Formats: sequence, structure tokens, C-alpha cells
Amino acid sequence: IEVERPNAGLGEGLERLKQNMEALYRDAGGRVEILGLVTDGREAGLLKYDGKHETLRRGRMPEAARELVELFCSSKIPVISTKDLAGLFGMKRAGRRGPRIPHSIIRALYWAIAWYNGNRGAGKAGVVLSYYGMWRGLHSLTANIPDEGWDAIRKLAGKMNMTLANRDGGWMFLFAVETYLHLFMRALALSKLGRLQPNMEHFMNQVRSHRNIFEPSIFEWVFEACTDPSLPVGSALVQGVNVMLQVLYNLNTATLTTDVFRELYQNILPVEIRRSLGEFYTEESVIDEVLDAAGLDADVIEELYNRWRKARENGSRMPVVLDPACGSGSFLLRVADRAFKAL
Repeated sequence: IEVERPNAGLGEGLERLKQNMEALYRDAGGRVEILGLVTDGREAGLLKYDGKHETLRRGRMPEAARELVELFCSSKIPVISTKDLAGLFGMKRAGRRGPRIPHSIIRALYWAIAWYNGNRGAGKAGVVLSYYGMWRGLHSLTANIPDEGWDAIRKLAGKMNMTLANRDGGWMFLFAVETYLHLFMRALALSKLGRLQPNMEHFMNQVRSHRNIFEPSIFEWVFEACTDPSLPVGSALVQGVNVMLQVLYNLNTATLTTDVFRELYQNILPVEIRRSLGEFYTEESVIDEVLDAAGLDADVIEELYNRWRKARENGSRMPVVLDPACGSGSFLLRVADRAFKAL
């Protein structure tokens, strides 16, 4: 959108708009359709660019604005990069202050766990606390969080206007953060499949009906909480998740091919916490160097593919690409990307 001085005409703004639309188109690799609006408050021009410029409307501002809204509402907004997505659903947004999508969800998740912990006989407290107990037991065995890690957790909670009174509160807050990440990644997977619906009830049903993709998880405690009428923060939790689902539902994530979880995780959790949990993520340039060193080029991929086809036909053992400590699957994603390009 380009805005000129009142009643100044559209001349200069129109040229700037065209240049910006062309730049956005190049940045997206030519995979999107760019819509643009230029106005001086009275007159307006609505343009489309998909490799060539097309004027959709030029005239009074109300008519052009109405058509722009209709165009946006009739198609999903493309997400060009994982950084765009992390900017929407993560904690760090340059130059922005105020509530963000994860804040309301993480706060509601935290208060749900805290309420169940203080009301162990209520509603679905037994089920939820058993999940939480399993998660905390595993973390206690595998993670040694030092003082700087707990300080980082308290600071992160402070950014959401939350005060953690003790170490137990820190554990519950970390569980809430990891639950949010889990919810988002499952919603994103459904979005990529074209199966996401913008409300919590349909989201729960879709996850449970796609067990070939989503294995049962301790983080599904949130489904129990959202259907527990005794939980005081239940409606706030459902409302927060619905906002996330509605925003994601209106985004076109089809062009995302890189490791979204890595970007979002690093956006939300400070390095002190990630280091304490022993979680590190490899940059794509390093991944490519490792795969090159392993000799995974187009010829090798084609050979593996031919072996896989023969194995499928005669029932013999199929070749497997294994990453035994895959984390968010960064190496496997790059292998899959190479396979698609090679075949």
C-alpha cells in the first residue's frame, strides 16, 4: 500500500507501488500474486502483478478499497518464508509491542496446569497431571537446567506479564511453552495437508483422525483441558487457540519447505534455555555440507530410488535414510528436498 499526500494524485505513488510489487514478486521466486493499492485519500488505484502489471480498478477510494478486501477474503495470504511465520506465531517481532498470539495461549496453558495442580480432585486433573508428571520426570532425567536457564525462563514469563514464584512454577511454564509449540506444529501440518479448520473442536477431531501422521502425545493434555467444564480458564484457552487456528487457516503455507519448527523454537525460547535442554539446531548451509560430504548427490539418490522400487516389487528390504537423533528433522527435510529435485 502506498499513500500519497491528500489530493496529490497517484503519479509518484503509483510508480513506487509498481517497483515494490516487482521486488516482492522476485523475493517470492515468482510463486505468488501481488496485490497493491495506491491512494491519496480520495482517488485510488488497485493493481495486480504476477509477472506483468494489471490495473484492476482506478477511481474513488471506497470502490477500490472494497474490491481489495473482496480479493483478500477470497484467497489465502501466501507465507513466503519460515521467518514470516515465526514473526506471526513467535515472541520476537521487530518494532512491535503488545499482545502476541502465543502470549494468550501460553498464559492460559500455564494457569490451567497451575489450577489442576492446586485442585487435584477436580474435573480432569488426574489425567492432565499424569501427563505433566511424565513430561517433568523425563526432563528431570535428561535436562540439567542451571540458574541462568531458570533466570531466562522467568524473564520470558515476565514478557507475558507473568510472575513465577518458585521452581515448580518454572517447570509448569516450560511445559506450557512446549505444549504451545506442539499445538502449532500439528496445526501447521494440517494446514499443509489442506485439512485445517479454524476452531478447536475440529482441530482435535482432525488430529485424532490422522493417527497415521500424529502419534498420541503427552501434550494432548490440552484436549482434555479444553473439554473440561470445571476448568476456570477453559474458555480463555479455547479462545486463544482458536485465534491461532483462524490466523493459520487464512495463510497459504504450501510454499514452505524449510524447517519451521527450528525457526519458531529459536524465536520463542532464549538460547540459555535451549542450551540447558541440550537442544541445538543446524543451519541449512551446514546440513548441505554434511550431505555433500556423505555423497548424497543426484546419482546416489536415483540409485537408492531404483533399489527402493525393486524392493517394493519383490518384498525385499528397502533402503532407509536414517537420522537417529533427528530433532525437528532438518537433515531429513533436506534429504527429501534433494530427492524431489533429483527425481
